[in-house]
Amino acid sequence: MFWLQSVIGVIYHPLAAFSSIKYDRDDFSWWPAIILLFLIFPVRIGSIFITHYPVSNLLPIQANIPLEMFKFYVPILSWMVVSFAVTSITDGECHMREIVTATAYSLVPYIVFTIPISLFTKILTVNEAGLYDFLVSVVWAWVAILFVLNVMVMNSYSLGRTLFTVFLNIVGVALFWSIVLLLLALISHFATFVQDLAFEIKYLIFKS
Repeated sequence: MFWLQSVIGVIYHPLAAFSSIKYDRDDFSWWPAIILLFLIFPVRIGSIFITHYPVSNLLPIQANIPLEMFKFYVPILSWMVVSFAVTSITDGECHMREIVTATAYSLVPYIVFTIPISLFTKILTVNEAGLYDFLVSVVWAWVAILFVLNVMVMNSYSLGRTLFTVFLNIVGVALFWSIVLLLLALISHFATFVQDLAFEIKYLIFKS
């Protein structure tokens, strides 16, 4: 049950947990990471419906479920792909499976603590919304630190090289999606041009 030990270890001893993922890679499979990544979605949706409305930043009636799924999974999947590309160039030591696993385990604080925090809001008033925002910020800061630690441990980087690699990952994700959005815009304009051209040709044929 290495995966369960690592889930618990990420919370209490993250450096040891990521080292275990790296050096015991033969004992890890894709499934625990996939399950953890899958759990992000129901946890997010559950938090929207459970969080007490006076302190909630997003009411259930305002929630766009596909958009919420997009907002969470697209950055995570993009990070995995870009991280693999960047660490491959910068002499990283982990394979794609380890990156996926380490990324999924880095999200354990969000998966574990989001619902309890949402339930805690049931006793809060609107004047205590700042406490809820603080707790959510702590969880995300924890996740961010785990992302940095997993890059450092999984690739045997120094702290400075780790921070530089994380910076490259963030820039890479931004560039990747800038290119994707640019291509989508070009495709949309081209499709509109073809449609207008077809309309003009059809008009000229029927006019003649």
